[in-house]
Amino acid sequence: MATRGRKPKPEAIKKLGGRSHKKKEPPLVELPMDALTDAGDLAMPGEKELWASLVEAGVAKKSDRQAFVRYIDMISVYVKARSDVEERGAVLDVGTKNERNNPSWRIMRQAQTELLKLEVEFGLTPSAKQRVMKALLCDNKTGGDGGYAAIRRGASS
Repeated sequence: MATRGRKPKPEAIKKLGGRSHKKKEPPLVELPMDALTDAGDLAMPGEKELWASLVEAGVAKKSDRQAFVRYIDMISVYVKARSDVEERGAVLDVGTKNERNNPSWRIMRQAQTELLKLEVEFGLTPSAKQRVMKALLCDNKTGGDGGYAAIRRGASS
């Protein structure tokens, strides 16, 4: 049985034509340091594994390492503030005239806010993980042709 419509052009001819009819996305910026993906001077336990998994997933590059170091530093600030709140409580001098909030409580909350922002950037929140994994799966499934070959074969997405 014959297929409907014109025979699709080969990919090489499409590239020569210069018109893709797809939404143009800005090209990814590749920095020379991105070719190297070592973890460098990371110190906390589990950092190197997390860094390696982010690089493997294509979420982070070496140029993102400074942001990752900020993330790790913010984790240490959060852990210190949280341990102080657990030790002394959220309110200091309870039952006295000088009752006040623990300053570590505010520091802990601000660190949580900053950590959440950085986690979203690195794809560590549940919704961000779904977006990253969906993008990775689409790239692997479609083979770089935008899914055209799968549609031609009749495969459902």
